[in-house]
Amino acid sequence: MRDEFRIRFSPQSWTIRIGSAQVLSAKRLSSLESARPAEGADYCIWLPAAPAAAGRVLTEDTVAYVVNAHNQDAQSSSSIVVTMNSTDGVHLGTLQCIFPRALSAANIDFRRWLLTVGEHLSIEVKP
Repeated sequence: MRDEFRIRFSPQSWTIRIGSAQVLSAKRLSSLESARPAEGADYCIWLPAAPAAAGRVLTEDTVAYVVNAHNQDAQSSSSIVVTMNSTDGVHLGTLQCIFPRALSAANIDFRRWLLTVGEHLSIEVKP
């Protein structure tokens, strides 16, 4: 899906946090250690690669995305996982979004994702 969209990390939210695991839920950004999403709430987890590499998502560098969707089953919730790599193959990080009450990842729309990540992340669609 290269060049079709870009996930933008708000520099105001991420500059000092990009190198460590973070949780987004109900438009709030918290460290992995302090996050307490409500039971059944949608949430996303940012899992960075090495801090120096992860910081590249804050720049204008081209990012290659691999998106994997998983539908709810007996073992796990519906999820959308976005793996981010540089164009030269360096792993930058992974954004795992979990939607416990969605039966299918296909039913998760942009508005629902925005209610989870708030202004901390955005998606830019390229023409």
